[in-house]
Amino acid sequence: MPFIQGEQNVTAGSAYAAYRAAVAKLQDDVTAYAQGATGQTAPVYFLIYQTTWGIRVNKNVALAQLDLCKKDPHFVMTSPCYHLEFAADFLHLKNIGYMKLSRYQGRVLKTMALDKKRPKFVTMKAATVRGSQLSIRYDVPVFPLVLDTVGLALTTDYGFKVQDVGGDVAISNIT
Repeated sequence: MPFIQGEQNVTAGSAYAAYRAAVAKLQDDVTAYAQGATGQTAPVYFLIYQTTWGIRVNKNVALAQLDLCKKDPHFVMTSPCYHLEFAADFLHLKNIGYMKLSRYQGRVLKTMALDKKRPKFVTMKAATVRGSQLSIRYDVPVFPLVLDTVGLALTTDYGFKVQDVGGDVAISNIT
C-alpha cells in the first residue's frame, strides 16, 4: 500500500517515538482489517517515502520513516523526496513530482510482487572522523554511487551538513 504522509506531523512537532508507534500501529490495523475482510494471510506492506518538509526544524518524522524501513519488514522505502519537484508551498509536490514518486512506488511494488525480493535503498553504514576528514560508508544496492550534478539542482555541499557541539562545521571538499 503506498503511504504518503508525515508533513502535518512535522508541522505539529511530533516526537520520533510517537510518530513511529502510530504509523506501525496503523500498518498493524490495516493488515488486521485486510486479513479479516479478504481472508488473506499476508501482511499489508506500507510503501513509504521519506518526507523532507520541515526537516530543518523537526527531523523526527523523517528519521522514524527511515527507521521503520530499516527495522520493520512491513515497511519499504520507495524514495526520499528532496529531489522531486515541489510546488511553491514546498510542502506538496508538483504533478511531475507525484508522477516520479509513483514510478518509484511502482518499481518497488514490481520488485516485491513479481520478483519476490525486498528492494534495497542507499543508506549510511558508518562514519569516521580522522583529524579534519569525515569519511562516510554507504550501503549501495547498485553501483556506482554518484553526486548527480545533471539530474538534480545544484545544492550547497551536495546536501551534506556537518555539525558538532559548536554548531555547523564548514565543508571544504566532497569526494
